[in-house]
Amino acid sequence: MGMKRASRSAEFTFEEVTRLQYANPEFVEAFRRLRGDRPRPHEARWLRRLLAVARSRRQMLGLRETQPPLILDAGTGYGRDLAWLKAQPGVRAFGVDSSLAMLQAGRRALGLDSGALVQMDIRRLGLREASIDAVRAQALFHHLTRRAADAALGELVRVLKPGGLLYLFVRYGTQEGFVNESGLGPRYFRYFTITSLRTLIRRHGLREIEYERLRARPHLPSLVLLAEKLPLSRC
Repeated sequence: MGMKRASRSAEFTFEEVTRLQYANPEFVEAFRRLRGDRPRPHEARWLRRLLAVARSRRQMLGLRETQPPLILDAGTGYGRDLAWLKAQPGVRAFGVDSSLAMLQAGRRALGLDSGALVQMDIRRLGLREASIDAVRAQALFHHLTRRAADAALGELVRVLKPGGLLYLFVRYGTQEGFVNESGLGPRYFRYFTITSLRTLIRRHGLREIEYERLRARPHLPSLVLLAEKLPLSRC
């Protein structure tokens, strides 16, 4: 892949990534064409799994279906997977992303409105504490430095309800650095092992429910991890 390992002095801010890449309409359109307008089979399978676990937990708590779960798609991009979520019965969902160009692309291509796609910095969410039933972060954290990932996860945990779910999809491995992948230009990646991913979630008071090492794309091994926010008395 040609990825070079980055030194600790190579820290950069999420604002720089947004300014250099995700604010560029040509990059956004190329990214959208590459990703398509619907989830891949392994992504749809885990979307269904997330919904099934969320609904099962709400039934255990005796919550009525008139109170459907609220799901946050963090780092939603142009909202491809968000559109899938919003099409499911009994689900409320919205997405946040720092890139206005990505959000505008989703509104044009998928017909998502401004209430569904909201511009926010993942490290400083303008959302109420303990207001979200489940958070989905697909291919977000492997584009964040360690410092940014800690800040982002802290915010996601803050807005999750006790017992709420967090879904993480990350690249598997130990690489770190910039790589030109799929002709999109150099983008920053920081891969995770299952140990480093578990360390991250435990540091923020989350308990692992299940994980899977995905091999759907052998040249791009990935990890999926589903976790829950522990009640306050156990954090």
